[in-house]
Amino acid sequence: MRKLWVLILALALLGSAKELVVYTYDSFVSWGPALAIKEKFEALFPGVTLTWVAVGDSSEMLSRLIAELRLGLPTADVFLGLADVELPRALAHNVFQPYDPARIPNLADVPSDLIFDPTGHVLPYDHGYVTFVYDSELLSE
Repeated sequence: MRKLWVLILALALLGSAKELVVYTYDSFVSWGPALAIKEKFEALFPGVTLTWVAVGDSSEMLSRLIAELRLGLPTADVFLGLADVELPRALAHNVFQPYDPARIPNLADVPSDLIFDPTGHVLPYDHGYVTFVYDSELLSE
């Protein structure tokens, strides 16, 4: 549901747009929640089409966005899934507009240690743990 709210906020910022184009990483679309989010979003906003664009991981999608901006052909309305290690590159290429915290009523609910962009250009939408899986028969203590 948190991912849907990101898109609802984006739509509010776009005004009367008829299409919301979201760039994201390929696994979000291929086996992630994209289809369910699209169905719910389009039910909430009749007449607005949610279009996912995913042709690689977040680094590849960021490269695509940078190239489009250089050519003067920006397509994405929202970029969902930027890896935190890619933030310096995104900021260096000025690909994101800063957000206005006053327009995000529940921003105070986000733990401050999860706000890793002090410039106000990106927001976290999820976080989790990294799990190491290994064959204990192949690795000794």
